[in-house]
Amino acid sequence: MENLTSETKISQNKIFRKHKISENLKRLLDIFQTLIVITDERKKIQFQLHYAFHQVLKKISILSGLNLVELKYLDVIEVKRMLINKNYKYWKEKAKKRISQLLYLHISDGKIMSFALGREAKTIRQKYLQKNKRVTEFRGQVGNKSKPFITKGKVRVITNTKELYKMQNKEILVTWMTSPDFVSAMRKASAIITDEGGVTCHAAIVSRELGIPAIIGTRIATQILKDGDLVEVNTNQGIVKLLKRK
Repeated sequence: MENLTSETKISQNKIFRKHKISENLKRLLDIFQTLIVITDERKKIQFQLHYAFHQVLKKISILSGLNLVELKYLDVIEVKRMLINKNYKYWKEKAKKRISQLLYLHISDGKIMSFALGREAKTIRQKYLQKNKRVTEFRGQVGNKSKPFITKGKVRVITNTKELYKMQNKEILVTWMTSPDFVSAMRKASAIITDEGGVTCHAAIVSRELGIPAIIGTRIATQILKDGDLVEVNTNQGIVKLLKRK
């Protein structure tokens, strides 16, 4: 395989000869290695694009007066119109309204079964929040095991990049989903818990690079946990336990 160094290739061929690996299996292993390289390259490009996009948003934010969160509630065409017409105040109010306007969707097997807006959505959300207050244990997907498998610590909930300065060393970072902006806070964390994400999400990849335990895709972590709560993160089982509320 072209992506392997000559030294690695020689070592690999020795193993093949020692274990009498068939040509068919060699071919499959070669394909597998190629797929791994492609996957890594895709992730690398994805992060580069995310960083470039973020830098563009920062420039637009300075020009328009809309913060980064508000800009993410506008689509590309709307941002283009805003920059051409320079009606920044109008789009800032539009974005704020969208941020405050809740939308509830009930999805089953990929189909939207029902939805609610505004007050009705807030009522449904409140019911879920009340129910979640009684939850003391929940599961997620293991983003990174990293020994020790059990980590205990105090929670720091961050749902906005403006709050990143609050993160203290050895706290457990709890958020919806991480992005490159979160890396400084992630470096301080003793563990990471997210609502969203899969094994190839930003939180999972960076936690593996930093050697930090991570449980991702819990769906409800930010609703259940509050700043100062004492929790136990078990990355062997993918379980988060609330030990003591602040």
